[in-house]
Amino acid sequence: MTFKRTYFVLFIIILLIEVCIAYFLKTGFIRHTFGDFLVVILLYCLLKSFINFKPITMAIIVLF
Repeated sequence: MTFKRTYFVLFIIILLIEVCIAYFLKTGFIRHTFGDFLVVILLYCLLKSFINFKPITMAIIVLF
């Protein structure tokens, strides 16, 4: 298990974007659809920063 700083930095950036979406946007396409899309990428980056799996395996784990 190795720590990958790049994926962790991406995780932090996407987390800040998600917090801004949750705080400033109460309804609409961006909050309901784009926010859900970003959460999947957020989880991928978080797991990828600590666990070293193939990208397809990691994507399947995140989708479940």
